[in-house]
Amino acid sequence: MRPTFNELNTINHASFHLHDNDQVLEKLEPIIRLIRRGKQLPVRKLSFNIRKLSDGNPKTGSHDEPRWARLQNLGCETAVLCMIAFNSLATLAGDEFEWLLENVQRYLAIQSLPCGWIASEQIRQVMARALRQPNTLSFLESYHKHEFQISDNKEQHVRKRTGDETQMKYMFSNAPAGIISTLPEPFKKAVENSQLWKWERKHRLTKTGCLGTLFPRDEMQDVSLTI
Repeated sequence: MRPTFNELNTINHASFHLHDNDQVLEKLEPIIRLIRRGKQLPVRKLSFNIRKLSDGNPKTGSHDEPRWARLQNLGCETAVLCMIAFNSLATLAGDEFEWLLENVQRYLAIQSLPCGWIASEQIRQVMARALRQPNTLSFLESYHKHEFQISDNKEQHVRKRTGDETQMKYMFSNAPAGIISTLPEPFKKAVENSQLWKWERKHRLTKTGCLGTLFPRDEMQDVSLTI
């Protein structure tokens, strides 16, 4: 018995969405593998997507809310993953974008990615260089709060660890902003000229992510200062 016209349409529609699933997953899976292995990420895509999505405020079909706002509703970590995985979310096919929004959080939840991957140096540099404008401020502020939380969790974890002679004895991060004025030159000037420092001052944050210090348990190893 041949399928009816309506049945053919249903089959074609289902196949079309399955194809969308494959196309979206083909973009996400390589990024997941890179994150798990601690490899370099294509963060230029992140920078490009932040700029294009926030500048143009593109929408999808009948949705009144811009893609930029809908992407942020997924949460900072999920939004960053999507922007690293796709070349241009602003021009991504509507059905693919909708499938991504509906499924990416569940997909990410079962991946068991390393804790704190979103605060890698690569991603931090992109966020520090991103333009501060009305459409990006809430997202960047959300990212930096996420970053500070990860840093605090790492600091607490390091303090609790014992028994390993090669581990860190103490990690100092999220320094009081006032401590920067006590740094010698050229370190003080370098911090004050950074985009992250300017953004922190504009938002009157009491702590800064511009300075971190690692003290190793082994006294024969050097202290590491990161600016």
